[in-house]
Amino acid sequence: MSDEYEPRVPHDRSHISLSEDGDVRYWTYRLGCTEPGLRLAVDAVGHRSEAVCEYLSASHRSAILF
Repeated sequence: MSDEYEPRVPHDRSHISLSEDGDVRYWTYRLGCTEPGLRLAVDAVGHRSEAVCEYLSASHRSAILF
């Protein structure tokens, strides 16, 4: 058994739902960001997971993770 907690994978991984706690846990774990950072990214580029991933990997990442 793994020591790391891996949250449940959302049914639709192309969309980030901020209203579903399980989705928020999954995406913060998967993207290595905080919940406020995830919410800022979604506000900036929308709910499409690909766009959020790109946004967080860009130069904005260091500014919103902490």
